[in-house]
Amino acid sequence: MTLRGAFFDHQGQLSGEVELDGRVCDCCQTTAAMTEQGLIVAYRDRSETEIRDIAIVRQANGEWLSPQALFKDNWTINGCPVNGPAIHAEGANVAIAWYSMPGEQAEVKVAFSTDSGAHFSAPIRIDEGDPLGRVDVLLLSATEALVSWMEKTETDAHIKLLKVKANGS
Repeated sequence: MTLRGAFFDHQGQLSGEVELDGRVCDCCQTTAAMTEQGLIVAYRDRSETEIRDIAIVRQANGEWLSPQALFKDNWTINGCPVNGPAIHAEGANVAIAWYSMPGEQAEVKVAFSTDSGAHFSAPIRIDEGDPLGRVDVLLLSATEALVSWMEKTETDAHIKLLKVKANGS
């Protein structure tokens, strides 16, 4: 499975077709946001050895840059987890949330950027110990986001919502 991009004008004319990444996870949703420098796309990448970490590809000065791993969670799974990332941007500020399970330990994390996704803060783990994923994120300010996800309990699952700051509080 590849990740591709293109633009449509108001008359429906296609332009700017491009392959953004030649190997991505088959079923995990892709998410995109507009920054002041251009689009940023987040998705679950897929290596030849089935490592499925979150990657981003972004535009700067109208050009697509090479894909890069957001962080090296090193989640190895031989099937699609159907659990992609979520991203939100306002100007140059970006928040991204994702689910991962490195070493069989499920985690929900969030990271922040103040430069249109060129660099991100260290990931902040926000789950309560047994998440199912299904993340979403809403940037509230340059340093604060609202993140939602599903978390298992002993008897059922709950939708969790947390306001988190870039400093981890």
